[in-house]
Order: sequence, then C-alpha cells, then structure tokens
Amino acid sequence: MKPSPYFADTFAFFFKRFSSQESLLHWFVKKAGNESEAIEYPIPQSQLENILVILPESFEALSAYVPFFQFLGKQKKQGVLLLANSANQSQIASSPISQEVLYYSSLGARYGEEEFQKIQTALSKRKFSMVLCLEPKPRFQFLYLAKACGAAYRFGFDCEKFYPLLNLSLAVGEGPEKRPQFLTEIFQQAAK
Repeated sequence: MKPSPYFADTFAFFFKRFSSQESLLHWFVKKAGNESEAIEYPIPQSQLENILVILPESFEALSAYVPFFQFLGKQKKQGVLLLANSANQSQIASSPISQEVLYYSSLGARYGEEEFQKIQTALSKRKFSMVLCLEPKPRFQFLYLAKACGAAYRFGFDCEKFYPLLNLSLAVGEGPEKRPQFLTEIFQQAAK
C-alpha cells in the first residue's frame, strides 16, 4: 500500500488513508483551531518581525523565487526561517539565499513522524508574525504548521479553500511568473 503523504505509517493514522481530501482538510483545521484573528492590511512594518516561508518542493518552482529572497535578504538580515525539502539542500546552499533554513524529508514531514514533531517544536519556540506558503499545492500538514505557529498573516496562493489555515491569497489568478514580484510589492508597501 502506498504511504500516506499526510500521516505517519502507524496504526493511529491507518484509517485516515481512506478519508477524502475534504475530510482530511477538516481534520487538520480542527487540530489547528478554526478561529482567525482580525488583521491590518496593508501590513504594518512592525508585523514583519519573524517570517516563516514554506518553500515549493520542486526546484524549478523554487528557482523562480530567488529574486524575492535576494530582496528579502536586503530588507531583513534575520528573523526569516525557510522550511525546505532536503532534496533541494544543495541547490539552496549554492544560491544567494541568505536566510536560515530548516530542512525536512518528504516521508519525515508527515504528521505523527518524529521529524514532523521536531519541526513543530522548533516553530513553536519562535513567535512568527507571518507565514508565506509558496508551495502551489501544499500538503495539509504544512498548512497546519502555518496556523499552529501563531502567525496572524498566513499567505498562500488561491487559498480560499484552505481558510482558516491560510487567510490571505497571493496574486489570485496570476501566473507563477508574477508571484515573486507580487511578494516583493507586499514588503515594499509595508515599508512605507
């Protein structure tokens, strides 16, 4: 049987592999909490203190964001944590990305795995004000982390179906090539 992309291969989660996508999303929403606090927009500069960025898993998608990370590195020398698949570790290390990176493996980042617990613990020790989920088709456990880390601003692409795990959409309907530019504009508006 194919491993679940969402849960550890343990008996506690065995029957979840037969659940629908809607049911799984509802489970993660319930686990993270379905309340969402009011937010200010445009984002005040004071809300850009600690930022979690969930990177795309494909290297091609990740490469498109390098200009944004260069911009972000000039704006913020610290307080940015990137969550990245370890398959991209050598590419990230050789790129001009200067932020702190926390790596995960595809199977280890499933809910209930020890690696997932370590990631959740590391995130809970920091006070994030913003999460940017740059993965176009995020796995529900990463959306759970976005909500569970306590950030008021939780961005994703076309994320209305993921509310309240994500609460702000980035460039709805825009092509992937415009997304890094849209992110840069958000930070430029906050700096005004």
